[in-house]
Amino acid sequence: MSSKPQDDPEFGLTTTFQPPTASRQVRRVLLRVTEGPDEGAQIQVSRSRLTIGRASVNDLVLGDTSVSGVHAELLVDRRGILLRDLGSTNGTLVQGVRIREVWLDPGLNIQVGKTTINFLAADEIDVPLSRSDHFGALYGASTAMREVFAILERIAGTEMSVMIHGETGTG
Repeated sequence: MSSKPQDDPEFGLTTTFQPPTASRQVRRVLLRVTEGPDEGAQIQVSRSRLTIGRASVNDLVLGDTSVSGVHAELLVDRRGILLRDLGSTNGTLVQGVRIREVWLDPGLNIQVGKTTINFLAADEIDVPLSRSDHFGALYGASTAMREVFAILERIAGTEMSVMIHGETGTG
């Protein structure tokens, strides 16, 4: 289990600020079922939320009857990957320890019901970031906006049309 962001008892969640960089590394990860009825099944974590459970609405659907309908979720953000139990009947264990939520490191084993899932690092990629906090009339200093600005900077010199869409105030 990882020692990523921790709660400070006096002030709440600890926030770490990082200086602007030319790129950031994004780790692509893989979930592989190593024990249980679905042994050999695997899924690459490719979005910000992935659910695990018996119901067909999940991203990783398991046939294990001791797994809840929607058992657990993985949440991906700039800090890492958080595993959260969603109030399952039999609980979620990481390395044999029952958890409510935990930051994951590659190589850890997750147990849901009678199923063991290995959390693996597939690879790391560098995502370029703009050195600027604006592009035209758009402003944003966050890593996410600087990723968008880097894409816009690359295609600005082409004949390609671009539409930026979002709620009022998001761009």
